[in-house]
Amino acid sequence: MSIRSGKSSDFRPSDIQGDFFDHSEDQIAEAATLLDRLERGEDDGVAALAEFRRIAHSLKGRGTMFEVPSVSAVAAKLDDFMAGLLRLSTEDVAGLRRYFDLLDTIIDSRRDLPEPALSQHLAKLPTRRPGDSKG
Repeated sequence: MSIRSGKSSDFRPSDIQGDFFDHSEDQIAEAATLLDRLERGEDDGVAALAEFRRIAHSLKGRGTMFEVPSVSAVAAKLDDFMAGLLRLSTEDVAGLRRYFDLLDTIIDSRRDLPEPALSQHLAKLPTRRPGDSKG
């Protein structure tokens, strides 16, 4: 019901969450394209790394805003994985692929990943030690 008119509106919270998933699918597809280019040696990785950081930051914030905390949790751990990276090694690219594959799985399901499944998935993701930067 609209507060002002007393009439029912067409607004449904699920519509906004659907928009979140649609936009997130586009971001994951963009990341997958960049990962493919890196794996083929078509990109030096510096610009791609900046884009991965932008995507992770966006997913982290939007996952919280649209009440999909598993997306936020994976994106936050992805941010940590990329912290201090200046260049991408083959292992880093493979690690990024695992993060974006998990995000893709969650987003493709169009629902939050419940605990304890989220914790199990997070525990299997690669990590880097602080100061483990390439540069």
